[in-house]
Amino acid sequence: MPRLPRIEFEGAADYHATMGINPAHELTDGSRPVPITDGGQPIAALFG
Repeated sequence: MPRLPRIEFEGAADYHATMGINPAHELTDGSRPVPITDGGQPIAALFG
């Protein structure tokens, strides 16, 4: 059986991109920036 290519799944980035939220956005906790995702990128094939 042929192996499928490995795809890094970035669920949080895909979820935010689906709702129109920039996955690279950061919130602040006082003066400290807090990213809303772990730095992942949405799957390009889903969002062109």
